[in-house]
Amino acid sequence: MSTALLDELGPDAIVAADKGVITWANVVAHQLLAAAPGALVGSALSRWVPAPELERVRTILGQRTQAFPDLPETFRLQLVNGLGQPLTVDARFSHRDEVLVFSLRDATENARAEALMSRLATLSRTGRGLQGANTVLDAAEPVFLELGWRGAFTRIVPGGSVTLRAVACPPGDPVGEYAQTLVNRFIPRSATPVLEEVMRAGHGLFLDNVPGFLAGPVSAAQKLSQSLTQGRVYRSAWCPVLDGQGEITHLLAMAGRGMTERDFLALQLFATQLGEANELSRLRIELVQRERLAAVGEMSAVIAHEMRNPLGVVFNAANGLRRMVSGEPAQMLLTSLMEEAERLRRLTTDLLDFARPSTPPLVPVALGPLLAEVASAARTEPTARRARVEVRLPVQLPRVLADEVLLRRALLNLTVNAFQHVPEGGLVTLSAELVGEEVFLRVENEGLPIPAEIGPRLFEPFFTTRAAGSGLGLAVVKKVMDELNGKVALEPRESGACFVATLPVAQLT
Repeated sequence: MSTALLDELGPDAIVAADKGVITWANVVAHQLLAAAPGALVGSALSRWVPAPELERVRTILGQRTQAFPDLPETFRLQLVNGLGQPLTVDARFSHRDEVLVFSLRDATENARAEALMSRLATLSRTGRGLQGANTVLDAAEPVFLELGWRGAFTRIVPGGSVTLRAVACPPGDPVGEYAQTLVNRFIPRSATPVLEEVMRAGHGLFLDNVPGFLAGPVSAAQKLSQSLTQGRVYRSAWCPVLDGQGEITHLLAMAGRGMTERDFLALQLFATQLGEANELSRLRIELVQRERLAAVGEMSAVIAHEMRNPLGVVFNAANGLRRMVSGEPAQMLLTSLMEEAERLRRLTTDLLDFARPSTPPLVPVALGPLLAEVASAARTEPTARRARVEVRLPVQLPRVLADEVLLRRALLNLTVNAFQHVPEGGLVTLSAELVGEEVFLRVENEGLPIPAEIGPRLFEPFFTTRAAGSGLGLAVVKKVMDELNGKVALEPRESGACFVATLPVAQLT
């Protein structure tokens, strides 16, 4: 390989100056300083290095001769290029007699990434973090728009993901338009190979060449690749957002033409901020809810206790009247009275279930027989007569760690809720799936999807969309799953509704 080619391929710009005049410079130096070939040699060093920066260099060289401890090898300098524009470089330098030698590397990208980190870091200092990730993203959008970056913020859900919002995506932008098509849609994990790769690796992913998708581990991301290529955006960053337990709950994806790996580092730190904002918001909401639930629990216990005795009197009186009176009108009135009294008794039971503290012993529970019992019990509900129910289980399904009575109650509540919202002749499905060390229990029904705006409130006590509902069924489910060290969530669907209860696998010895 020729010396000229080595000189051209070298990573650093090398400049030598004798008594303030440049005597030698390599090809990279001419490129870095935007100087015509050969223009550097013979020019004054002060033309390229302003006087205050030269004074800094002399001070540092003097400190070296005095053996100052722990001096860094590289220093940040501000130069002026051949176009009269400021240029930030990372510089190493040494001297012998009057000869001063510089080794320079462009630090513009570093400086921009540092400025980006600083701007993004200030966003959480104004209390926005307490309001959650969306508020922090609102504040960050102007920064991303200024950089020309486009992106999306996505929530991880069982079996897939849901894009919550497009970030810095103005109308008419190909990448932005693609991101907008994903908002509020459930996308199976198999259809999002980039996300799948991030989840598998457990860390962020920087793609510096979009056409490389076609040969890489995320080769199935055709629509994404097409939108980025159409927008002439070849670089993208995929940053996981973690919760307080270190689990990936969201993903921040950003794409931009001038994005660098240093920008990727800044975005990963910003993703950490988003996770902290979500956690702060969650803790604040949880604190409020705990206080509210404690008050509701006390009130519920008192009401349920006071209702039981009068309800017993009503049932006894109604049964006695049924034996004493005759005639269809009187019997119809008594039937209505009994039905409403039964509804009040169920409400009383729900109130007691919700208010009763419980620390159940957790044991291995077989799901096959339990789900069959739940399906059978749910069929006796009046609303179940107009729909079908199926139980779908894999051949090999491990036991879960739970309390059988409480788990049956939670799954029955979910199944009854599904029957209440399934259309005439529709299907309610109970299924289970092993994912890692957890089992996902799904209760889903055909029909209309649940509106996104009410999804976050479904597990609140006394929140209901039905005129005859108590609003306690799903609240009891949430309480039971918390007591079983499990989780329950609404899985977004384009049609129908699906609730997912997650429980750990029982480790049998």
